[in-house]
Amino acid sequence: MNYEALLEELGLDGTLQKQTSKSPQNNTRASDNTYLTKTPETQPRKIKLILNVNLSSNQVEQLMIYQDDDPKTKVSEFCHLHQLDKNAQNVLIKQINSNTNNENYQSQHKLQQQNYYSKQLQSYSTKESEQPGERLYQLAQKKKEQRENQIKQYQTEKQEQEQQQFQQTPKLSKQTKIYLEQAGYRKNGYMREKGTLKDKQIQQVFLDEQGKEYNFVPQINELSKQMSNYIREKQHYENVFDELYEQARNRMYSQPEYDIPECTFKPSVNQNIKIDENFLTRMEKKQEEQRERRELIKMKYENVDLKTRQLLYRPKICRSPYAQTSSENVYEQIKSQAVHEKLYLQSKLKSEKLQQLTKQTIMEQKKSLNVRLKNEFSEDIVFLQRKKILKQLFAEMDSNQDGLIQCSYEEINNLSPNIIQTLWPIFKILQEQKIQLDFDDFFENVYEYCVNLPQIQKDIIFKKSKNNNPIMKDQDHTFIPKTNKKSKSINTVHYPSCKCEICSQIANIQRELNDQ
Repeated sequence: MNYEALLEELGLDGTLQKQTSKSPQNNTRASDNTYLTKTPETQPRKIKLILNVNLSSNQVEQLMIYQDDDPKTKVSEFCHLHQLDKNAQNVLIKQINSNTNNENYQSQHKLQQQNYYSKQLQSYSTKESEQPGERLYQLAQKKKEQRENQIKQYQTEKQEQEQQQFQQTPKLSKQTKIYLEQAGYRKNGYMREKGTLKDKQIQQVFLDEQGKEYNFVPQINELSKQMSNYIREKQHYENVFDELYEQARNRMYSQPEYDIPECTFKPSVNQNIKIDENFLTRMEKKQEEQRERRELIKMKYENVDLKTRQLLYRPKICRSPYAQTSSENVYEQIKSQAVHEKLYLQSKLKSEKLQQLTKQTIMEQKKSLNVRLKNEFSEDIVFLQRKKILKQLFAEMDSNQDGLIQCSYEEINNLSPNIIQTLWPIFKILQEQKIQLDFDDFFENVYEYCVNLPQIQKDIIFKKSKNNNPIMKDQDHTFIPKTNKKSKSINTVHYPSCKCEICSQIANIQRELNDQ
């Protein structure tokens, strides 16, 4: 609602009104009948508060409360008229109470009164001129004044709202001002000192109360006093080095007390345990592992700053396909390729590097698990047992018992088929050399070959397995399965000791070739 509409409702407009009488015969204006019409003298109601309520984005309504009105009834009528909830009604009542209690209410009230009376006086004093130019000029001035007043009112309301939002700042006392003016003042330090002082005061009170209960005072002899004074004077060192020297000296004198001669028990510690790997090799492996770990960590946290632990900003740059990406040979070869192909190759190289690193870590873990602790005494026993077994094999091959063999087919056929299967490569090499071997030469060649074999093949040679001993057929079981030719050919293993048709033909051909 505007002020002009409000004044029209109250009948306080006070504008000049003209009555013109025109006769049907003469079209002349009767200037004698003009007169001023004033509103009847009524006491104007004083405005207490004006609230601008935003009902929507485009709709704004004013709630005017006079001094004689009850704010609750006025708000309820306003809410009923505009169909508002009870929550909105409570908010409006709180706003009215806060604004009425504010200190700036009087200044706002005076400003509204001045505007109201100034308009009322202007309406009495001013007279509408008969000329249209002057009348339009007066209307423009009125509108200009109304706009200025509305702007001032809006600014005052805005300032009041801002002041309500700000919290009340406490006033500083003289003592706090002195602390602030001092140099090197810190809030945390002051609070800490204050807390420590309180703790000391509480502790002192507690000790005073506790001291009242204990009345015992020890009496010291003169001789003990002299001794204590002498020790204190003696312990007063000039330098730290003297004090350390005396501490070491006292420690040296007290050390024999720990080594009691009566204690005869001394545990024996085995010092023959050795590790296959050398110290240098182990240290090199550790260094390599550390390097690989660092590389993996760099790959993961490459975009992180080590000091701030924050992600680094790296903008994506779209380069032309003709630009040089790097100095590596791989990238030099693919300069003429498209951008998407280059990016694909880069990602592929990174993935291959990661796969290689993972494979290396797995292999090293396996190697570390295979490391065994060995004892010299146990190694000697195992070596002698293996030498004994190889001596038995040499005796089986030496049918003439002259202490020499040539690893021929006749000598090899004396052994069991499983042993021939495992030792056939070394026997073949010895056959090609065509040299007579004694036990020492046979042992050196065969033992070097056996050491590099896997554990399963070692067990076949050096241990009694199920395959070495012949299996006795049980007479109770009469079922014999029928096998196909193909299954027989798969199951049969052809060795020099085999006596099938194919193996016999091969043996005859080899003998003829050897004779030639």
